[in-house]
Amino acid sequence: MFNAEIQKLETSALLSLYVVDLSSIAPELPEEEQILRFCPMTNELGESVVWQGNTYTPYPCEGEGFGVSTQGSPPRPLFRAMNINGVLTDLCLAYQDLVQAKITRMRTFARFLDAVNFADGNPDADPENHYPDDVFRIERKTDENDIYIEWELRWPFEIGRAHV
Repeated sequence: MFNAEIQKLETSALLSLYVVDLSSIAPELPEEEQILRFCPMTNELGESVVWQGNTYTPYPCEGEGFGVSTQGSPPRPLFRAMNINGVLTDLCLAYQDLVQAKITRMRTFARFLDAVNFADGNPDADPENHYPDDVFRIERKTDENDIYIEWELRWPFEIGRAHV
């Protein structure tokens, strides 16, 4: 079903869902606070998006630069999130700008979201229909202000390399 959806001229909305895993940099946090799930939109009901049984908080965020190049250095994607009430600033202050935290970007089409996202359910709900996950580590914080915080990410295959 996923390949058929990709090949359509008009697909359902493509969603990017983000998981920020703080467990490696903040193991003292309670388990339920170590994983943050964000989606930059709400579902049909105006509520948090649910996919694969996980709830993604509607939170203004975006990523860019995820392309893959076969020449030169790998691209360094950026992840930007609104700094609502300074929550992210507080996390950055407590955990060294979240450097080394793992960020996973998942992408699927709205038609495959869990049935609870829709008033009439969803017969096409399928947690297996999605692009492969993109997994990164936060390399460094690149910008912070009252509106947003931005981080530069690195691909997992760069983890063993020396960083300048």
